[in-house]
Amino acid sequence: MRLLLLLLVFGMTATLGHVIEGKSSISFDNPSFHSSSSSESSSNEGRGTNRHRHLGRHGRRPPRPIQNDHSHSHGSHSHEHGGGDNDGGGENRGCGRGWKRFDRPTGGWCIKVAQGQFSQAQAESKCQSEGGTLSGLQDTNEISYITSAALLLFPERTGSLWVGARRSPACSSAPLSSSCNRMTSFTWTDGSTTGTAGFQWAANQPDNSHFKTQHCAVLLASSPSSDPTWNWLTDKLDDEACVNPTGSYQRIVRGYVCGKKANERRRK
Repeated sequence: MRLLLLLLVFGMTATLGHVIEGKSSISFDNPSFHSSSSSESSSNEGRGTNRHRHLGRHGRRPPRPIQNDHSHSHGSHSHEHGGGDNDGGGENRGCGRGWKRFDRPTGGWCIKVAQGQFSQAQAESKCQSEGGTLSGLQDTNEISYITSAALLLFPERTGSLWVGARRSPACSSAPLSSSCNRMTSFTWTDGSTTGTAGFQWAANQPDNSHFKTQHCAVLLASSPSSDPTWNWLTDKLDDEACVNPTGSYQRIVRGYVCGKKANERRRK
């Protein structure tokens, strides 16, 4: 009996040993286990590497770039500039699109060159419809701009423009003389132009010819720079009757010059 019990205990011990040995083989020799462990380890290492990349050298995440949702192109605030300093604030430096600003002694002045064959009164009305008046000429800087702009508008590349000047009452019926000379025969009408630097008359003008009826003034814009028949020079003034004058092909009125005060409040 005692021998039988010993044999049973020995058999159970051997069986248990085989079971334990089999589990050990499954736990440590199974290829799938090693593959899973290796993949998980590689994944953890990858996450660690990426984390270090995001954290940077000092272990802190670098700040994200600030997005400026209100940024704008300077191209959408393009300006027509004129006279003096070309930089300034506001909507086209207080002149609006299509006008060019000049800084005069009396303040900012906006000039616009327009095309059209009208009488002087009609041209004045056109300017008033845009809040302006026929513009005088402060100096040769303004004259150069006006004639250059006109040549871009005139397909003929030549023609005259009405400007804001009228024969003075004292010289209304007088020819060119010592008392009614190049500087005193006309006055500016726009309320802004000062001085006489803009009175750039053609030779022997203003002569008040044609029965003393030439009470308005035009500015010649031409390329080439002169009328070969009469030698009228571009950028020079001539006195004319205030109706739409006829004349040579080179000098016929084809446009006008408007002016108005700059809106300085828009620049603030």
